[in-house]
Amino acid sequence: MGSEADDIEENGENAVENEHTAVERAHTVQQDAALPSGLVNNGNLCFVNAVLQCLAAVPGFLEAVDRALRMRTQLHVVRQADDAQVQKLLVAETLVSLLKGISPTDREEETLELEAEGLRRRAEQERHRNVRDDNQQRMRRFRSAASRCTYLVSSAASRQEQQDAEEFLSFLLELLHDLLRVPTHPERREEERQQFLQSEKWFMKKLKSYDPNDPRSYMQAVGTWV
Repeated sequence: MGSEADDIEENGENAVENEHTAVERAHTVQQDAALPSGLVNNGNLCFVNAVLQCLAAVPGFLEAVDRALRMRTQLHVVRQADDAQVQKLLVAETLVSLLKGISPTDREEETLELEAEGLRRRAEQERHRNVRDDNQQRMRRFRSAASRCTYLVSSAASRQEQQDAEEFLSFLLELLHDLLRVPTHPERREEERQQFLQSEKWFMKKLKSYDPNDPRSYMQAVGTWV
């Protein structure tokens, strides 16, 4: 009888412990789902990852850059395919895409829709795998674009050297500043400039035909401007 009682007590303790472990695991999964998806430190890219994680956590940074970039893309057209602005634009676009992948998101509604605990855990694990894979692809595109604009980042085919995170941050901020401050209508401004020069040339020609001793020539010159 004593042995059976001990077995029952032990089984009960194991059941409680297993239930407690399951609850802790589910709670951990929910906490992990609320955290931003991280980046894998491949090679010596930890200085890049550190900067990107910080930028993703800055309130309003991603939204502001994304909004300014979309506005610039709609209004600014680069005529030359090899223009340096094209490379900077590619860096900015891949940066925004990557930051969207690692930024914190509110998934409370999505979690509430999954009623079964096991289904929730499997769904969250699958989501994390998909997000991680997507972020790795985004990181490869960002690295490829950045390697064309700075010596700090090497292409995937080259050996990456460890670099200073602050220097890389300065590179990114200066690139965004230079890119987003470009006039929104460069072609229109050039067209207006050419029209102004033509008008100025025409006005000068008319003024040269003006004879101070002949008021009629003045009226003829002025009359053509009105």
